[in-house]
Amino acid sequence: MVRGCCQFGWLIGLILLGLGCRTNSTQLADFPERAQLPANTPRANESAGQKVSGSEAVRDTAPVRVASAAQAPQDSRPPELPPPPKPQDASLPPPDTAPPPPAPPPAPSVETPSTDGMANIRRLLKQAEGECATLHSYICRMTRRETVNGSPKPEEMMLFKFRKQPFSIYFKWIGTESKGREVVYVKGRYEDKLHILMSPGGTPMALAPDSFLIRRSSRHPVTEAGVCSIVEKFATAVAAADKGAHALRYLGTTKRPDFDEGTTLEGVEEDLTAAADPNLPRGGRRQLYFNTANRLPALVITKDDRGQEVEYYRFDRFQARVKLDDDDFNPAKLFGKK
Repeated sequence: MVRGCCQFGWLIGLILLGLGCRTNSTQLADFPERAQLPANTPRANESAGQKVSGSEAVRDTAPVRVASAAQAPQDSRPPELPPPPKPQDASLPPPDTAPPPPAPPPAPSVETPSTDGMANIRRLLKQAEGECATLHSYICRMTRRETVNGSPKPEEMMLFKFRKQPFSIYFKWIGTESKGREVVYVKGRYEDKLHILMSPGGTPMALAPDSFLIRRSSRHPVTEAGVCSIVEKFATAVAAADKGAHALRYLGTTKRPDFDEGTTLEGVEEDLTAAADPNLPRGGRRQLYFNTANRLPALVITKDDRGQEVEYYRFDRFQARVKLDDDDFNPAKLFGKK
């Protein structure tokens, strides 16, 4: 009877073993991706020539869980591409991918007023000298008021033509005072004299530049006419101020009612000693204004030691570097004399 029980137990074991094999086969069929089994499975061991007991087979052939495509996404990108970017942490600010703004262009180099008065005065002189270096001719309107030998003269308005080489000047009175009068002078030509037509249709006359009649009609010789002569005197004043001989003050920019609207001037004031101007034996004060548009002298106002105006020269309606030839300064052609 004992032997019969043993046989019956072996029979039951064989049945269970067969059921386990069928279950494993079914599970493997349901998961095709298990075709590549790990090395410790029964089939792998059998292929390697190892014998496995029944209990080990049942234990080792338990279902192996493999991640499906939904659980582990596959990267199907070509291998030459870089790996995908890591997700940005929402708590961090987004990276600044915008290109940096272009650098602003450099500001043009422009000489502007300084806080140092003498620096501004030297700048004005440098600018005016630079303009005069290339200013060979011009036409402008000149207005003057003078006190000569203690006697105030009426205001005069003139058309003024200037040529640097040879030194040539021409005046024609266009205001109410002495209207129609003309004066022309060319250094070294036409007997080296001033040729004067006192009124239209009159008889021209010629006088030496240093004649008594000329000197008593103006505070300055005719050879000092023009804006660049004023610049030369200003250079002398700046050199004297640098040596402490007298004072120069920078007045800044201003606009005046005696100039056309929109004209801006930049001024300097000079303290005159008795030796600085022979026409002011007790000294005085002079204001010089430069036109900021052409950097040339536009206005000169001189006062004596009592504060009385003795000089007023205004240059406006300026036309620089115009073409002027000999006919513009020929007294015979200007006055109609053949």
